[in-house]
Amino acid sequence: MTNIFKTLLFISILFSFSFILFTKKKVKKCPDLTVREIQEPHILDSAGIKYSVIKVTIQNIGKLASKATSAKIYDIDLNLQQAKDLFLRLDQREIIEENRIMADKLRKKDPNNPDITDSDYDKFVEDSLAIPALNSGEITTVTFVIKEHWVYDPYCELEVEVDFEDGIVECNEINNKKQYFSKAIK
Repeated sequence: MTNIFKTLLFISILFSFSFILFTKKKVKKCPDLTVREIQEPHILDSAGIKYSVIKVTIQNIGKLASKATSAKIYDIDLNLQQAKDLFLRLDQREIIEENRIMADKLRKKDPNNPDITDSDYDKFVEDSLAIPALNSGEITTVTFVIKEHWVYDPYCELEVEVDFEDGIVECNEINNKKQYFSKAIK
């Protein structure tokens, strides 16, 4: 009986060890760029011309180094349903709704203004920057400068997207964007 017990014990240990080896979750080895933070925009006033300065932190959370790529920042025009679909907080959705109300009022006054959409009324802005290759876990901070425009009017709604041209095959292609919403700085 002892030999049978030892044999069964050996087989069960062998089976358990084999099960652990073959079912162990394999970690994908690929780069994965994400926008970690969009800092509060700052104003630069040079000879009466206003510039928006926005620092953005980007990290490679993947297991492999990334190639150099680019990132862009742009004004976003969202309607309330799109804001809900993005699971935006209530205070962020309130900004979206207030923008829509203001856009409706301004469109009545100036129906030919191309900056007034169904959900927003401010000037569309966009800028892009080169992002260096990042090792696994590495973080970089870049500074966008929106020329001749202050992004608060009176609200600020921006989105930053890294690797927007899809030049890098990443572990997760849907975490490359981050939004920033804020009311005017007093």
